[in-house]
Amino acid sequence: MGSSIDKTIAKAGIVHFFTYPRCPKQNGVVERFNRTLQEDCVEKNRELLEGEDPKAFNNELIDYLLFYNTERPHDSLEGQEPMKAVIKYLKKSNRYGTDTKTSKPI
Repeated sequence: MGSSIDKTIAKAGIVHFFTYPRCPKQNGVVERFNRTLQEDCVEKNRELLEGEDPKAFNNELIDYLLFYNTERPHDSLEGQEPMKAVIKYLKKSNRYGTDTKTSKPI
């Protein structure tokens, strides 16, 4: 069957992501992200989280996540924003859909 937490998550329509087993490096990355999220967003919006309108908190969370991924420089990415690093990576590979110079005809 599943644990009560699994049932609660499924009932709420929440997608539950798992990390790979025996992968401590990935666990550390996830824990660091959780700490950053807690310090930079959750603590600053605690009154919204504890209030009667969860949509207000969710809107602040969405705004923060957009900022985190598109504007906030990351030390681990040499000061780049994550989306810029992803786009730079994709442009170097053949996976970038609009790069017709490296795409091969089907």
